[in-house]
Order: sequence, then C-alpha cells, then structure tokens
Amino acid sequence: MTETAAPSTSTLHGTASGAGGLSTAPPGAPDLTRATAPAPRAVRAAGATTTTDAVIATLAGLAAREVPGVHDLGTPTARTVERTAAALRQQIPGSSRGGCPGVEVEVGERQASVGVAVVTELGRSAPEVAEHVRAAVATALHELMGLEVTAVDVEVVDVVDTAGATGPTDAAGPGDASC
Repeated sequence: MTETAAPSTSTLHGTASGAGGLSTAPPGAPDLTRATAPAPRAVRAAGATTTTDAVIATLAGLAAREVPGVHDLGTPTARTVERTAAALRQQIPGSSRGGCPGVEVEVGERQASVGVAVVTELGRSAPEVAEHVRAAVATALHELMGLEVTAVDVEVVDVVDTAGATGPTDAAGPGDASC
C-alpha cells in the first residue's frame, strides 16, 4: 500500500539525517535539520538558595582587603589565632574555615549588617580608608549576593608602618590570616 500525501503536508520517509534522527526531507533534498532545529531551552527547576553567614563574611572580608590602605583584618590576637587554626586545618583533610577573621555579619533574608576590624597602613587617612571599606563591602554584597547592606561599621584596630619593619603587633605580615 502506498501513502499519498497532500501537497501541503510532509511525509516521513525514514531516512537518517546528519543530526542522527529521521529526516522529513524527500530523498535527494538537502538535510536542513541542523540549520532549522530550534535551540534547546534551559531547564529550570524550583527551589531555594541559601548562603551561610560565613560566606557573607568571607565576601565582605575579601572586598575590604582590596581597599588601598588596608593592611590586614582583625585584631592582633584574632590574627594570631587564625594563623594557628589555619595551620591545624591544613592537617585535617576536608576541613574548611568559616568566615573571615575581623569580620562579623548579621544577615536577614534580604539585608545584612557588617562589622569590620581593619589594620591600616601608616600614612593613610583612617577615615578615608574606612569610607572606602564601607563602599567596597556594600557594593560587593549587593552585586554578588543581592543583599541590601544597612550598615558597615569599621573599627581601626591597628596601624602598621609598611615602609619599614612591621609594627610589634603584626610580626607575621599582611595576608597571613586570609579570608
């Protein structure tokens, strides 16, 4: 039995196409399957995304560290404790640090408040450095996490002479206790 198709419809001939499927083109016609196939749509699924306070603190700390004039974050004691903890974490497979020394956060669903303890470089204006830290932290948390930052409190806890030897409270140098 032979199938007859109306002029306005296409007939499935069962020939293999270059795309690995069946072609609807008549035998001998060019295979346009690849050129005319619609682009695949992205698959979307419902669900919730949560971020820990430690991640928010890490992002805030990384943003603060990028500000010119910030030598380090955290009090001298906190930096010493973090260096010791980091050395211990290296000995434990699969361990990770939580947060960033010198950064405290309070995070709600859409808002965050941040406290940052900074060590500034000698010769830099502490109020200017603090203002730049506020702007950098607020911008980073808004752009990366979509949070409205209600406050960034900056506490200058130490000053280091970077031109000469480091101060007595920062013998290990900058960046040893990283976020």
